[in-house]
Amino acid sequence: MQCVRLNDKAQLPTRAYHADAGFDLYAAESKWVLARESTTVSTGIAVAIPEGYYGRVASRSGLSVRHNIEVGAGVIDAGYRGEIMVKLYNHGDDNVLVSEGDRIAQLVVTVIYTGGIQEVAALQPQQRGVRGFGSSGK
Repeated sequence: MQCVRLNDKAQLPTRAYHADAGFDLYAAESKWVLARESTTVSTGIAVAIPEGYYGRVASRSGLSVRHNIEVGAGVIDAGYRGEIMVKLYNHGDDNVLVSEGDRIAQLVVTVIYTGGIQEVAALQPQQRGVRGFGSSGK
């Protein structure tokens, strides 16, 4: 996948281990994520997601577990060529400093369905049916 650094503070996405699903994304700036608020953090990079795929910007488990920081607004379409910005939500009671160079999110590149929509009178029944949240038990 092609990637370009948009400024001298940007770091290319990396994987800690070869089989990891996501590429770590790094902050290209230092910024506070205030308690119970959100902010957008620059990564300083742009990528070329291959056609037939999309990039999903996802939370990092360490930030989530230790600091209650989660990612929002995380879809990157194959045609987008602008900077990847990461929306961080602080669900905790403490302000959290994101420092330049910190790993703040991960980029998961996933195959997508690009076919059309066909209207039908009814859907084929399945075992789960229309049972929603919690339908498979605790």
